[in-house]
Parts: sequence; C-alpha cells; structure tokens
Amino acid sequence: MAQQHLLIIDDEVDMLQGLSRVLTLELDTVSVVTATNPVEALKLIGTRTFELILLDIRMPELDGMALLARILETDPNVTVIMMTAYGSIETAVEAIRRGAYDFVTKPFEIPDLLQVLRKGLERGRLIRENLSLRAKVSEQNSFANFVGQTAPMRRLYDTIQALAHTNYTVLIRGQSGTGKELVARAIHDLSKRKSLPFLAVNCPAIPEQLLESELFGHKKGAFTGADTDYVGLFEEADGSTLLLDEIGDIPVTLQTKLLRVLQEQELRPLGGVKSKRINVRILASTNQDLEKKINERTFREDLFYRLNVVTGHPRGHPPSCGPLQQKILRGTGNPDQTLFPGGHGRINAPQLAGQHPGTAKLRPPDAHFLQGYGNRNHAHPRRGAPRREPRAVTGSAIHHHDHGALY
Repeated sequence: MAQQHLLIIDDEVDMLQGLSRVLTLELDTVSVVTATNPVEALKLIGTRTFELILLDIRMPELDGMALLARILETDPNVTVIMMTAYGSIETAVEAIRRGAYDFVTKPFEIPDLLQVLRKGLERGRLIRENLSLRAKVSEQNSFANFVGQTAPMRRLYDTIQALAHTNYTVLIRGQSGTGKELVARAIHDLSKRKSLPFLAVNCPAIPEQLLESELFGHKKGAFTGADTDYVGLFEEADGSTLLLDEIGDIPVTLQTKLLRVLQEQELRPLGGVKSKRINVRILASTNQDLEKKINERTFREDLFYRLNVVTGHPRGHPPSCGPLQQKILRGTGNPDQTLFPGGHGRINAPQLAGQHPGTAKLRPPDAHFLQGYGNRNHAHPRRGAPRREPRAVTGSAIHHHDHGALY
C-alpha cells in the first residue's frame, strides 16, 4: 500500500511527541507530521498533501473551528478529525456540521483512537484515489481530438498540462488549421476553471463597430439602438477562460482597453461610469507575425508583452500513419470499423468498394502518402475539407492513387 500522510496539530508539545511515537509504530504505512501552531500547520497544508489531519479544537492564536475553516478552504478534500475535551462535545458536533469527519475525546484510549484514525485514513485514501482517476479521465477527454504520440506531440501535451495548472496568459501561435483552439480548450478543460463554460470569440469575424460592445458590454443608451444593458464576453467569462481568436486582427482603437483588462482585471462597459472587477483567464491565438505588426505600428508592443507571457506553437508534425488512419476511419461514423493487426485500416465501405458488405483496406506500403498531410491541418485531419466527388475504388484495397475517394 502506498504511504499515507497524517498531520497532527496541537499546542501541547508532550502530547504531540507521544502521539507521534505511538502512531508511527502502530500505523506502519503512515508518515506522521506534527505542528504546534496554526501558522505552521497552514504552511504545511499549502505545500504538502495529507490524507488525514488530527486537529485539537483549542488552539492559541486561531481556535480550532476557525482553523478548520482555513484548512478546508486550502484543501477541501482533506479528512479532518477533531480532538476535544469531555466538556466540549457540543463544539465537536458543530465542527462536524462545518466539515470535520469525526472527533475523539481527551483523554483517549489508544485502541479507540486507532480505530477512528484508520477509518479516516481509508476515507482519505478513497478520496485521493477518486480524484486521481477523475483527473486521468479528464486528461484523456481533453486530448481526445488530438492525433499522434510522437515526441513533439508528447511535448505539446506536457506543456498544456503544465499551463493548465497556472493562470498565465498564453499566446498560441500557428498557421490556420494547426489546432490553436484545441490547445486553448485543452488548457481550460484541465484547469480549475473547467466547471464553467469555455468562451471563444473570433475577433475578425465581428465588425469593428460592434467588437467593443461584444467584448466589454454596454449600458442602456450608450449608443443608438442600445435599448438595454448588455453583458460582454469578458464579464460573461468571469471565473472562466476566454479565448481571443486571431488577436492580431483586433483594431488598434480597442487594444488600449484590452490592455487595461489584462493589467488590472477590471473593465468598464461602453457608456458605463464604474469599473467592474473580473476574474478571467485570457488565452489568445494568432496566425500572424505580431512582431512585424508592431514595427508597422498596427499592434501595441505593450499589449504584445502582456499577451506573450507564455507562447505555444502547435505546429503540424508528420504523424505516424497508424493514429491518423484510425482518426480518419473513426470519422466515417461507421460502427463496424476495425483495425487489422499491424495497423492495416479497415472500414465497412460499400460506397467505396462497390460491394455490399465490403471492406476497404489501407495498406502500410500505400499509406505513406498520409505523411504528406502532416504539416497541413494535422489537428483536423481533412475534417471540413472541400468534398470531392467520390471516385470508384476497384478491388478491396485503397492505394495512394485512390485517396481522393476518401474525401
């Protein structure tokens, strides 16, 4: 069994030392850590993970009830057991109502204490295990639309995971079709903000005269036709993530206002007189050379550096054919599709093979042509490409000269 971690918080040093010795001997898979004051305890909880905390209800500086609230605020998933004297049972019951798991009364018998602690440790283990499994499922779902396990793609996945645990502003750069929005969505889905909707706006798709209102909102009467208050995307994304897609096309007139939002995390709606505090994580993407636009004075340098805290480049890389074949075959929507050992693609495709039922095989010797698409729309392999009139495929094998029939 993996080692678990128990934190004991009590201002009585002799009690701490005695408990630590006994529990270290009795709970051989548990690492016991002690703290004599709330400040020390909160520092430990902020830097380490504990399955169980044993907390004395009477503490100097900060009483046990207030400390319990601070602990659960720092780590809502930790299991807390309160220690109390006989005369304060009511207080211990109140602590359970506020989030503690159980309580023990002083002086306590060691067998009784061990029984309660073992239950608490088991609860803590199950909670951590559940959280770990959820994180793995969330990670798999977040990368479900990506193709490839090559070294560059693995580095991209690692970078996304690292960025997801921060609140940094990220500038995602790359050619059209390389998956910039997929990267942004994955960062959001793996972050603490994932419970709220991910919002995105395509800046050049909105007319310049409407973009300010769309981003920052407006007050009733701010301009002709403004009959009601309107909540902009920044305010709507409060607590979540907002992607500014193709940020290089945002008008210079709005860049100053955007810079203020990034710097101060506050905005003022069009026609408003008061600023509003917001908590929005900003991600931006572009396929343009922003440094060149800075030299041309069509993009603010200070805004560029505010956006460019971290830069990601989801470039296309020639993938191994196996994953890309599978992605294309799954995209047919045919429930009978399978894969031959060795990576031979197979789809039930009477419309391609001219047979019913029929099969169309994608053989490795003839599948190398897929590599040519590695640097074009790798994140979206031929999805959304112009549809061609399907050509007839003779026989049961799809060769490189037949690839037009796939699209």
